[in-house]
Amino acid sequence: MADTPPLKVRRARPDDAGAIGNFLSKATRGRLVVPYEEVVERLGSKAYFLVTQDQIVALAGWHAENLVGRVDDLVIYPGSARPTAGRALFEQIEKEARKLECEVLLLYVPNSAAQSAIVFYQSLGFARRLMDDIPVPWRQAAEEFSGESHFVMAKQLRELITKPI
Repeated sequence: MADTPPLKVRRARPDDAGAIGNFLSKATRGRLVVPYEEVVERLGSKAYFLVTQDQIVALAGWHAENLVGRVDDLVIYPGSARPTAGRALFEQIEKEARKLECEVLLLYVPNSAAQSAIVFYQSLGFARRLMDDIPVPWRQAAEEFSGESHFVMAKQLRELITKPI
């Protein structure tokens, strides 16, 4: 029986652009083809983490602003990698968010997401939130990516700061 290569979580680099494009195409069965230049451009717009196991098995794009971390690009493929690669990916994002003293991580989930994905996010501490139920300081960040095709899940990382620092 062959040994399974270890999972590695790291920041994506511009030289990963080709592999990321190939991964996205494979993960979506060709429905999403992102040109190399667009991948490079997106890598410059926010932080991306990759999980590799000889090849990419998960990626997430996220950024933090005003004590709110937002994960809005997320692909884990194959789905069977969710418990290991997905968990490792979210652990790294949460670690980075805590370093930046974020109060919350917001996750934008497509309405078409499989129930098993939603259960997985819940196992990580995320809960679905309606915009009206999100505290006002986080709502602006949540609404920036609002849309009919997604809903928001949130994981509070620390107490809400209610007055200026």
